[in-house]
Amino acid sequence: MAEKHSGRAEKGSQLYLQNLINRYPEIFDSELSKQLGREIKVNWVSPIESDNYREYRDSAFLKKLGIKNICDSQRPLSDFWPDKGAHWDALGKFDSQVFIVEAKGHIEEIVSPGTGATDPNYLKQIQAALQETKKFLRIKSEYDWSKTLYQYANRLAHLYYLRECCKIDAFLIFLYFTNDTSWDDYGTEYGWKCAELVVHKILGIPAKHKLSKYIRNIYIDVDKLI
Repeated sequence: MAEKHSGRAEKGSQLYLQNLINRYPEIFDSELSKQLGREIKVNWVSPIESDNYREYRDSAFLKKLGIKNICDSQRPLSDFWPDKGAHWDALGKFDSQVFIVEAKGHIEEIVSPGTGATDPNYLKQIQAALQETKKFLRIKSEYDWSKTLYQYANRLAHLYYLRECCKIDAFLIFLYFTNDTSWDDYGTEYGWKCAELVVHKILGIPAKHKLSKYIRNIYIDVDKLI
């Protein structure tokens, strides 16, 4: 399915994200504005309360952002990535810019397994897209992005697709919630930064690359969202 009927979350990063976007959007705007050096006021299109907090993927996420026709004219998503692709926690717009968001609530969430694809054609297309992204970023082919930490890798691949294949002014936001003490491995800002350094090391991602200025890490204390 191209969309997920999420409904109201009860706990975790999904709940905090819903609260942030629907109740306290100014908190996110303030943090992003500081990083980009200009005033940003994001128009969120998912997960929105009036849309029953739906989350989107595949061509539906492009349509929700209003960029599907542009991408179709440049390079259809289906030519780059198969169906049942990246599922976005949040989607937003500001002027001509779009923001695709991956949210995490505790450290273990960042440690994703490899792709679950079993269909040979599906897997072949995923590996080709990841290899294309790695080549653009000048990352050695010996790093297999379809294995451990696949989720982080495929998010980078989708940023590459939007910016380089579709010529969309896209930003990938990794939103890390801090101090959710309901988890033993709850994240602090320092903890998240350390975890991401490990992720980059395993995937062979350098500190600076062609997409790094379009990737932003935002840390928000959950106590601000209750």
